[in-house]
Amino acid sequence: MATPQDALLEAISLIRLGKIEDARGLIIAVLRQDRDNAIAWALMYQVALNDEDRRACIENVLRLRPDDPWALERLEALNQPPSPARPPWEELLDDAEGDPLAVRSSLLPEWVTGETEALDAEEDNPE
Repeated sequence: MATPQDALLEAISLIRLGKIEDARGLIIAVLRQDRDNAIAWALMYQVALNDEDRRACIENVLRLRPDDPWALERLEALNQPPSPARPPWEELLDDAEGDPLAVRSSLLPEWVTGETEALDAEEDNPE
């Protein structure tokens, strides 16, 4: 079985490929194992089905990282009147810049993209 980190990296790749349901399944599996995985909650926000689910994800990120600016910004946006916005995962696709496997995104918190880049580096240089 893949590690939670591997599963989350795969979920990011699936999001980039537009396979949102598959990504959601991987993220849910990680959260079933570890409800305190802030990266999984941040990614789950990206693939949540509605604002109520997005709010729950952000509240969990803030439970684990109380002063996180990325989560506070999204919570503030969720507190605004609804607008006909696209789901967050569609914005991730726009941010891929032609590379469907790219992990870095301004729409994910820096601490998520930094951790995934570190995981990628570990895979490239196994000890």
